[in-house]
Amino acid sequence: MIHIVTDSTAQLTDREIRTNHITVIPLTVTLNGKNYRDQIDISRNEFSNQLKTNREFPQTSQPSVGDFIETYKWLFQPGDQIISIHIGSVLSGTVKTAQMAANQLTIPIKILDSGLTDRG
Repeated sequence: MIHIVTDSTAQLTDREIRTNHITVIPLTVTLNGKNYRDQIDISRNEFSNQLKTNREFPQTSQPSVGDFIETYKWLFQPGDQIISIHIGSVLSGTVKTAQMAANQLTIPIKILDSGLTDRG
C-alpha cells in the first residue's frame, strides 16, 4: 500500500482527506500566546475569526521530528511505501524535518517539497 502524508498547510477538506486516505500532520499555530494544532484544536473558521479580532499576528511552527517518526511508524506495514508531501522548503522547515525523521527510519519514505503553501 502507498500512504500519502501531508501537513495542514495543504488546506485539504475533510472529504478530500477521507476519500483519498491522506494522513495530515498538523503545524502548530500560536495565537494570543496559546498553541493550537492546526485543524485539530482550532478550525479554519475559528482561525479566521481570531485573525479578525486579534492584534497580534499568529505564528506557526513545523511538526517535530518525533511527530513525523510517530506518524510514519503508525502507518507503515511491511511492503508499504510512504510519500510525504509538504509546504515549500523556501517557506518552512517542514520538508527538512520530515527528511530528518525519514533518515532515522528504515521505512521506504519519499519526501517531496511541493514548493507551495497549499494544494495550489
